[in-house]
Amino acid sequence: ATKAECLDLPSTTDIVRKVELEPRAMKLYQSLIKESYAELADGEVTITNVLTKLLRLSQLTGGFIGSDESSEAQPVSTAKLDVLEDIMDSALEEGKKLVIIARFVPELDAICRLLEKKRVNYSLIKGGVKDRDEQITRFQNDPDVPIFIGQIATAGLGITLTASSTMVF
Repeated sequence: ATKAECLDLPSTTDIVRKVELEPRAMKLYQSLIKESYAELADGEVTITNVLTKLLRLSQLTGGFIGSDESSEAQPVSTAKLDVLEDIMDSALEEGKKLVIIARFVPELDAICRLLEKKRVNYSLIKGGVKDRDEQITRFQNDPDVPIFIGQIATAGLGITLTASSTMVF
């Protein structure tokens, strides 16, 4: 059975917001790209190196970057978080619930810190969260929990979040 056969869902509307990295973060991003091209030019490229560079570029666009020396990701940008804050504020003002999905734990943690600073209740599913069903139920049924935050790897499939009509990735 397909989703179309089982569910009567409205069509989706995708809104793409372009977010400019701050000059310092953009310089770092471009530096990572140059390093990647330099490795390709030298001819000694391993799959691990390529995948690591792509991962770092993806992390950087989310505002953080990992390193080989430290297990802690370092903050490099708040550009996406600033845009997300505007989206959250609008949804909350309109009394709407909002689903936020991110890929990396430092991004999720930054979003949680922002909501805690604003004193906004939220549900969260990421790696290590044991009470997944409770988190979903709180978001679905509690009017005082307007935000759901999920890590795409752990909350991307098989859960129902119909209390919201809007999702931000």
